[in-house]
Amino acid sequence: MSFLSSEATALVDSGFQDELYTGLAFSVTCRSGDVVQVQGTVEQECGLVTSRTLFDLASLTKPFIALAVHRAVTLGVISFDTLISSCLPELELSSCGTCSIGDLLAHRSGLPASFDLFTNGEWKEGRHGVLRKFSSLELSSTGAEVYSCLGYVLLGFALERSFEIPLGECLCILLHDIIKPGELTFVPSPTWPYGIVRSCHSRLRRGSTPPGVVHDGTAFACGGVAGNAGLFASIDQMRRFGLYILDRLQLHDDAVMLMTGNGDHSARKHGFGFMKRLTDPEHFSTKLGENSFGHTGFTGSVLWIDPDLGISISVLTNRTLCDPDGVRVPSFFKWRKAILEALYDGAKSI
Repeated sequence: MSFLSSEATALVDSGFQDELYTGLAFSVTCRSGDVVQVQGTVEQECGLVTSRTLFDLASLTKPFIALAVHRAVTLGVISFDTLISSCLPELELSSCGTCSIGDLLAHRSGLPASFDLFTNGEWKEGRHGVLRKFSSLELSSTGAEVYSCLGYVLLGFALERSFEIPLGECLCILLHDIIKPGELTFVPSPTWPYGIVRSCHSRLRRGSTPPGVVHDGTAFACGGVAGNAGLFASIDQMRRFGLYILDRLQLHDDAVMLMTGNGDHSARKHGFGFMKRLTDPEHFSTKLGENSFGHTGFTGSVLWIDPDLGISISVLTNRTLCDPDGVRVPSFFKWRKAILEALYDGAKSI
């Protein structure tokens, strides 16, 4: 069933013509499970983008990690009060060691947003270098909510240590009912028959980013496998994940309720895995549902869900939010806001 308005169609076409991206796929899914629309464009290297073509999710990796952590809590392997030093003894004497699993999930640990692994070459040491960088970090004492990729890096390490298997295997076990084989994966095979879309620009310190190689610097240093970024997924996988979240909310699933911040009417911006709708007029979520929530990724990826209307919107692109010099790309932010509003308005009219 197609619901695309002329405005949405024009936005899709203009984004391609203006070279905001070379690969795009999106879907809008109703709670009933009907796929309202899946659309792809042609990407220069992988050809026609289909519902099974893989995109670098960047920070849209985080909700999958969060759900895996919630399921580990349900199994009794860890708890929200578990200190990260219990999983990573090498951080026992550091400030980071005092962070709890729950605070890491909700970006309330006091960790900064990120750190630089490239100026002094720590990235060359792989995971050892990353952990050594954590051991010297100091936490903020303000208690403010700060969106932190580093918190999810630690959560990924915690899952690996707790289950004593690589993070990818953890997800395959903990999210077995959600994952489509080959369509949610770290370090995808370059021979994936449905294609892998390359991120738009190169990282200054490490050259171009080939298809299947993660764009995020910290995940790259970790061998492409990290809790903050590194997953590649198809639009069909994102549709499936969004539908799962909608269904579990209807059942008042405790884990998903915590992830989405459902029922939390405080000024906090995050639940235990998703970000809540913002009131900033510049943000794309302002005109979406009052109780809506979701997540974004640096490579132009978005999953946004309105539980009241029973709608899940996924948009995957290869447009990084900044250029190689680190300057934000305002034209893409404007396009992202417009396309999400157009898709949302179209879905409401069904």
